[in-house]
Amino acid sequence: MDSASPTDLVSRFGYRADIDGLRAVAVSLVLLFHAGFGILGGFVGVDVFFVISGFLITGLIVRDLRAGTFSLASFWERRIRRILPASLLVAAVTLIVGVVVLLPRDLDDLSRSIVAQQGMLSNVYFWLNTGYFDGSAETKPMLHTWSLAVEEQFYLVFPFLLVPLSRIGARKLLKLFGVLAMVSLLGSQWGVLHMPSAAFYLLPTRVWELLLGAIVVLLPVPLGLRSRTLETMSFAGMFLILFPAIEYDSTTRFPGYNALLPCVGTAMVLFGNSLQSTICCRILSMRPLVAIGLISYSLYLWHW
Repeated sequence: MDSASPTDLVSRFGYRADIDGLRAVAVSLVLLFHAGFGILGGFVGVDVFFVISGFLITGLIVRDLRAGTFSLASFWERRIRRILPASLLVAAVTLIVGVVVLLPRDLDDLSRSIVAQQGMLSNVYFWLNTGYFDGSAETKPMLHTWSLAVEEQFYLVFPFLLVPLSRIGARKLLKLFGVLAMVSLLGSQWGVLHMPSAAFYLLPTRVWELLLGAIVVLLPVPLGLRSRTLETMSFAGMFLILFPAIEYDSTTRFPGYNALLPCVGTAMVLFGNSLQSTICCRILSMRPLVAIGLISYSLYLWHW
């Protein structure tokens, strides 16, 4: 990629404790939602994860491309080492417990869902077999892995798009990602009206959320932004995440346009905290939140 673009956020890319804190917020919302503790819109925590994933994966790839150190093999090796061991363990333990406690028909369903999960097709399986808000969904032990499959499919496809297109320069790439994200968002809104289950589970109607994170990391760093503006941006972003978590419920048409609030809010937090250690950034960087964020993947895998 054009290395003469040091003014975007890739030039500042590195470990950020506040992102682990944001992960902690996301996984906590999902856990509270699934536990029935009154956070009826806590499912938006998954959308927060999607934007974070798009931000981090794009930043990693572009940083390595500019340094001349990127390879598809090493990229996928890192993803496999992070994702597969915990995923296999959860699948194995769930299957062992299923053999003991489930009826044959339910055990067969569990086995099929585990095969789909290990093949990165969990979202497709549950799209074909259930709805996320159906009562029967609560009896499906691997249901929550649909969102992991969306991310895994993105990891598989995205480098093939980003690596060759990186040669066109950051500005053109931003425009292209913007167009793709808009098409996906419009498709998502159409889907929630006409094919709600497909819109909820499948990558094409979710990819705009991941692309939003990619767009954030490629944005030029504006000069002269006031500290107060960044503080306001960060807190407004957190409000846009927490408000739908409280106000949404199973009757909310989702994702579609309703997913804009948590996704744009996440983008605002990521962007504002990239430029300055805001008060929001320092809160998210507190040790208890960071500790939860560091185990958020395993916590999400096991909680359901």
